[in-house]
Amino acid sequence: MVKVLGPKKQSKGPSFKRKTYRANEIIFDEGEKGECAYLIKEGRVEIRKGSRSDNPQVLAVLKKGDILGEMALFDNSPRMAAAIAKEPTKVVAISKKEFSSRLTELDPSMRRVISILINRIRQMTDEFIRRKNEK
Repeated sequence: MVKVLGPKKQSKGPSFKRKTYRANEIIFDEGEKGECAYLIKEGRVEIRKGSRSDNPQVLAVLKKGDILGEMALFDNSPRMAAAIAKEPTKVVAISKKEFSSRLTELDPSMRRVISILINRIRQMTDEFIRRKNEK
C-alpha cells in the first residue's frame, strides 16, 4: 500500500510516500540501487548482510522512530545490506531526489564532510563483517 504525503495545496513542499510491509517482506535487498531512505512509523525491521548466503549476519533490528537506507541518499553505491520487515511495518519513504534538493542548500564543505563520513561508515561495516566471518 502506498500513499503520497505532502501539502494539500499545489506548493513546492516535500512529498513523502507512506508504505506498508507485511511480516518477512523485503523492503530492499543487498546490492540494489538505493533511491530512498525509510523512517519507521510502526513495526520492526531487521538489517542483514549476506541475506542470501549460507551465513547471513544480522546487523541491527530497528523500530519505530529509526531510519534505514539512509546511506543511499548520500552516494550512488548499492545497498550494503537487506532490510526485512519482522512484523507488519509502516514507513515513510524519503526520496533521494527530495533529500538531494535539500542537501544542495548546505555549504559545499559540509556536503564533502557528509560524503567522507558515509564512506567511512561503509568501510567500517565491511571490515566488521569481514572480521566477524573470520571467527
